[in-house]
Amino acid sequence: MLNLTPMLNQIGILTVVGFIGLFAIKAKIVDIGFKDGLSRLILDITMPLLIFSTLIDTVFTTELLKNIAATVIFTFSSLLFLYIVAIISSKIMNLKGDLARIYKLHSVFGNIVFLGFPIIGSVYGKEGIFYATIYQICADSLLWTLGVFSFNAELSNKERFRKLLNSNTIAFIIGFIFMALSLEIPFVFKKSFASLGGTTIYLSMIYVGIVLSQFSVKNVFKNPSVWILTVLKMIAVPSALVYITLVINFGLNCTLRGVVILEIATPAMVAVAMLAKKYNKGEQYAIENLIVTTFASIVTLPFIYYLLTLGD
Repeated sequence: MLNLTPMLNQIGILTVVGFIGLFAIKAKIVDIGFKDGLSRLILDITMPLLIFSTLIDTVFTTELLKNIAATVIFTFSSLLFLYIVAIISSKIMNLKGDLARIYKLHSVFGNIVFLGFPIIGSVYGKEGIFYATIYQICADSLLWTLGVFSFNAELSNKERFRKLLNSNTIAFIIGFIFMALSLEIPFVFKKSFASLGGTTIYLSMIYVGIVLSQFSVKNVFKNPSVWILTVLKMIAVPSALVYITLVINFGLNCTLRGVVILEIATPAMVAVAMLAKKYNKGEQYAIENLIVTTFASIVTLPFIYYLLTLGD
């Protein structure tokens, strides 16, 4: 009999942690400036340590190389599928200008780091984090090129390279070298890195709670495209990918398949809202997408995981 209790328990735990972050702001335990420091702590310290720790505990094999290649191909193919669906649906809804731009970007890019990694780590463990990191690198390569260009903004080659070669990418490269060469690090460092990296899951959810605490939800019911985005990105497309990968045997590792599809199903990416604010193009709409999809993920992610388990 299918047992969804572990997944539901993890979603419940992460939801509680998220609301603790929200409460911390509302109760003035921390101020809103804490959010930026927490974000840097996660992105530049705990997340890289989580990635590095995961890689040095992974056994390097030719099968692993095949799975890496499969992850890259499956990720880009899935993101292309999302983008095509976004283009068609935005035309049907006759979205124009900033709304169309944000709609397409949020259809493609999910909250990989701050929500995807906690869910993946809770459900699939270190192997899941490994594939999630590859997914993140693929998605980042599109976000900081095509994503930025869609705002009619230009980055210098140096800026673009800096965005792509971030702390997480560097941690992956170094960790991959250690894994490929079977290099070891002293136990004290290994344990310290793994323990601190493990806090990423909970710190990320506190961050999500803090982000949601800043916004009013009174306007999110007024724009139907927000809800269509939620249904297509978080239910329809991931469900279609589950079905396609069941009907057609691509030879995908079960964990790899689950990670990519769950990442595809994650709610709207925070970074897109940040870009919208930076370039003054559709910030309010981006925030509405962020709020609705994040709260909806409490239900939709367990549903997609349920579909995934049916074929495993």
